[in-house]
Parts: sequence; C-alpha cells; structure tokens
Amino acid sequence: MLSEVTKIRITDDYILVLDEQQKSLLFFARNGKFVKRIDRGDDPESPSELTDFTIQEDNTICLLGEREILFYSKDGSFKKRTKIELDYDFINYGYPYKFAYLKGDFYLWMGSFGRNELSPANPEYSLYKLNSDFKITNKYFVNGIDLLEIPRFQEFTDSLILTPTYLRDTLYRITDKDISSRFFVDFKSRAISNHSDVKAKLRSESSIAYELGNNTDLCMGVRYFLTTQNHIFFQYRCGNNGYDYIFNKISGKGYSGRYFDAKIGIMPMLFPISTWQDNFVFYSEAPRVIEELKNFNSQDKWPAFLQDKKEDLSKIRLDDNPVISIIKLKNFK
Repeated sequence: MLSEVTKIRITDDYILVLDEQQKSLLFFARNGKFVKRIDRGDDPESPSELTDFTIQEDNTICLLGEREILFYSKDGSFKKRTKIELDYDFINYGYPYKFAYLKGDFYLWMGSFGRNELSPANPEYSLYKLNSDFKITNKYFVNGIDLLEIPRFQEFTDSLILTPTYLRDTLYRITDKDISSRFFVDFKSRAISNHSDVKAKLRSESSIAYELGNNTDLCMGVRYFLTTQNHIFFQYRCGNNGYDYIFNKISGKGYSGRYFDAKIGIMPMLFPISTWQDNFVFYSEAPRVIEELKNFNSQDKWPAFLQDKKEDLSKIRLDDNPVISIIKLKNFK
C-alpha cells in the first residue's frame, strides 16, 4: 500500500500520509485503519503530479501538482483545481516541488533547472510567495552555485519554519510579514560554512564522502529539523556518519546520538517525520521494527521508553506498514 512516506499530518479526523514515490495521499482513521486514497491520474478530479500537500484553516486539503493546486474537502472529496501561472520570468524553467500555506498565502519551493542558463539578468529564486489570487507577490533566496537540498516546511498557525538548504546552519521563520532567521546551529570550527575552500568542492551531499573522505569531522549543516513547544530535533552529518540531536528548550540541554553509518547501513527503527501538538510523530517500516525488536529480545535489553509498549510492538506483522508512533518526550535534564 505504501512505498515512500515523506509527510504525515494528523487532523481531528484522519492521519494523512503522503507517498511521494507512488504519488498518492492516503487517508487513515485515527485508529490506523485505511479509509481512502487520492492517486495521480488523468481524470479531472485527480492530480497529474503529486509532490506535496498542505491544509488550510477550514480543513481544506491542498495538493501540489505540476504548476497547479487541487483542493479537496477534509474527507477527500474533490472541490476544484487552480493553475499556477509561473511564466512571468525565468521561473518558467522550473516547477514547484514543495509548498506550504500560511494565512491566505502559498509558499512554493522550486525544483532545480539548468544553471548554464542563469545570468544576473535571469536569477534563480528558491522560494515564491503567492497570494489568494495565485499571483506572485514576493521572491526569496537568490541562488548562487550551490546545488539545493529539498527543504521541508513545518507549519504553524502563525508562521512556518523552513529547513535550510544544502550546507546551511540557519533555519528561517516565515510570517505573513517577512522571513528572518529563527534558529542557528553553531558547529564552531567544525562548520563547513567556515571552510569556503572545502565547501566550494562539493556538488551534492552524496559527494561529501568522496570529496572529503569518510572520516572528516566537518559538520555539513542541519538536515531534517522539527520543533515543538518544548523540544527541538534535527540531524547533521559528518562524512559518512550521521547524528540525531534532541534539545530541550526548558533545561537548555541537548543529547546527540548516531543515526546512520553508510558503510553498514544502520538506520533508526523510529524516525521523526512530523509533529502533533507537543509530540513528535515517528515513522518506520514494519520489517525494520520487527528486526530491531528481535535484537532487543535476544539481548534482553529494551529501551526504557519502549518498556510499556512491548506488548503492542510484539503484535506488529510484516504487512503492518508503515508503523507510526506518537511520542511525547520527557523534559530531561
């Protein structure tokens, strides 16, 4: 049923799951039972492309297609579709890949396109703001030579948090008034942003290990980032090694742990992909959960935060896919 979960939103009625590989938005009841799905298709009520979705104040679900936005009621019934006229300037070489909604405006993140066509007269902007008439009202982030990672928006009622692009340490807060820096992660002398000669060699994240070697201690900037009322979660990478970092806003303390080793393919059983109220929403594939539970049983050593869930987790089957967990972090010291 699912191949690649890239976004999860929890509403009063449903768990909405975006499968970017299959180009589908799936509706699950709050107890996890499948309800319906919206798939890419050729009929008038289906998106011809599907890369992202967001939700408006009245619970209207908005799907991002290829230069169009499709609108559905909260139960998935089709309402309308609107073309996005982006051919006002050089943007006609690209198309929106991610988007978010805030107080009547949409924010579109553009895909990459031929840099050999760029010039000062035809700059590339990463982010475009559209008003309720779907007209461009502002443009942000003129790009230089860096290739861009795909960012993710975290949406709040009064603002958005924009995960930084490739090799960045700053996260931005978007309001209906402006965009400004919100969080900055100081990697000090290990920040690759402090080594412009090294940074200039890199063309993509996949080339980091090849260009710098597996054992570099330079930090490649912030990757996935989520924040709740009391906690911050993000990932960062050093060569082939990746790390989770969880920060407590109340105590001012943080904890870092290794999450990825490219050589042996270690990945986490649970990966935070969204938030709900003051909780993190974790996702994992059922086979991975089952395999790691076997390791816990064989070592007779279950993590403390899973102790009271042993019975539920032991019932997971291979076809229970994905497994979604809602976890409220403690205010650790």
